[in-house]
Amino acid sequence: MFALGVFTGAVLVLLVEAYIIYSLIIKDVKTMAQIIKTDGTKIDVTPQNGRDFQLSELQKVVCGYIETVNTIDGRLMIVNEEGKLKGLPINEEATKLIRNDVIVGDVLVCSRKQIR
Repeated sequence: MFALGVFTGAVLVLLVEAYIIYSLIIKDVKTMAQIIKTDGTKIDVTPQNGRDFQLSELQKVVCGYIETVNTIDGRLMIVNEEGKLKGLPINEEATKLIRNDVIVGDVLVCSRKQIR
């Protein structure tokens, strides 16, 4: 009986450690900003000031006026406001992150905290 208790305790410790590591990885992934290009390329980026993206940075990524779109996991996607009117190419990877719409052009996906 004692051996079973020790075994159960060891398994519990391993599960807690695995959960902590998993949480840290997922947290980093969700807070990391990423440019998703129409060819599927993903580029990790950080704001120039290290805290939040400025309007000029966002406009440079999307090549025009910006619009925000909520992703299914709670982040923000910055898209070109006139992208569909301009006939920008479909961004299949970015489209997978939202519901009931199609995303066009290059986009930036980031935490809400990174936009002011």
